Amino acid sequence: MPLFDFECPFCHHLSEHRWQAGTPQPTCPNCGHSMKKQVSAPAVHGAMAQGRESAVRSLVTGKAASHCCGGSDHRQPH
Repeated sequence: MPLFDFECPFCHHLSEHRWQAGTPQPTCPNCGHSMKKQVSAPAVHGAMAQGRESAVRSLVTGKAASHCCGGSDHRQPH
């Protein structure tokens, strides 16, 4: 059964739950309301994890990492 990230829309508690589509969504351990499934990146291990970390940082900062794709930043100044 897959593992998903859930957030409570009332108290904003975050937690992971094993959940199967078609079953009731888990309830919040803090307040008891139904939690909502969050969009999350898949788990990646090994060398692929380094690229994932760089991609996640670029989403947060809005800038691509300078070492993306194993090289330096190849963009030309305008």
